[in-house]
Amino acid sequence: MNRSSPPTTGRCAVCAKVSFTSRQAARRAARRHSTFDVQPYRCPAGNGIHLGHRPSGVARGELTRGEFNRGVRPHRTRPVAEAVRARFDDIFPPAELNAFGPDFARELVALHEVLGDWPTWRQSLLRFASSADHPAQRLLTPSAGHPRYQWREDSTRLLMEELRDFRWIEFTDAPRSLRPGTRAY
Repeated sequence: MNRSSPPTTGRCAVCAKVSFTSRQAARRAARRHSTFDVQPYRCPAGNGIHLGHRPSGVARGELTRGEFNRGVRPHRTRPVAEAVRARFDDIFPPAELNAFGPDFARELVALHEVLGDWPTWRQSLLRFASSADHPAQRLLTPSAGHPRYQWREDSTRLLMEELRDFRWIEFTDAPRSLRPGTRAY
């Protein structure tokens, strides 16, 4: 491997920044060009690692990550994501999502009391996903021909982002940051 130029994946179609294959490669480039004031961060559009700062709209809170993903990141859609979105729209229209939000927030508080820590996404969905007639269980069940793990990951992420957009929950990139949102109180 040529040490003079870190491995890149080209330019991000969304951010127009150089994408690196790893954080280590991004830090190496920062040291080489004396740009210590910038940090490597994962591209919100999923195009590798960038040097610099997160998109200003997301960083300032003017744009939620869900809005960024829907409006700015359409080039990253995968075939599974389209099928997950279609099923999500059928199972969780806004009225159903608003009916599910308070129950989910109460479940977070109950799990926090039992675990002594805030639950992970999977822990928080376990009670709902184990009920055969619950909409969350129908959402998490993969369609034929789709990889089970990828389907569950996409559907869980979509459900959590939508609940956050409706302000029923809050979370950050930190582990176990899932908490009830402002509408839950």
